[in-house]
Amino acid sequence: MSEIVASHKKISRDEAINRILSSIAMEELALSHVINAEGEKIQYVIGTLDDNMPPQPATIEDVLRVNESVERTLEVATRKQMILTQKMTEALRASNMQGPPGPQGPKGDPGDLAARLVTAYEYEALSDEEKRRPGILWVVYPDDFFGVV
Repeated sequence: MSEIVASHKKISRDEAINRILSSIAMEELALSHVINAEGEKIQYVIGTLDDNMPPQPATIEDVLRVNESVERTLEVATRKQMILTQKMTEALRASNMQGPPGPQGPKGDPGDLAARLVTAYEYEALSDEEKRRPGILWVVYPDDFFGVV
């Protein structure tokens, strides 16, 4: 069983959202167990739960009483499910609130990437090695193709 441990350690916003989503998943799992138990309760009373038969056959009053109990439990589970769905939607929809940008980093070396404009026909004439060169961007347009290589 999962154990929730209180921590005063700072966590990132993404980690907080992940924890919220994990808690929703655990509550969903718990609800599924409750719903399954309610189904088994009905099966037990009517005598269809595997080989587990009640000590004596259920009366109509027993069945109605269990049915009311199950109905109340399912109503609560349904309300809880609606709350969890809303909670999950809000967690997933949470905007990415960022602080002000930090200081500008140092200017990097511009590198030796050279670009030239080529037509589709010129592109086809390039060697495979030239076409695979890292950092190359080329755009394909039908007939009047121009690419940056």
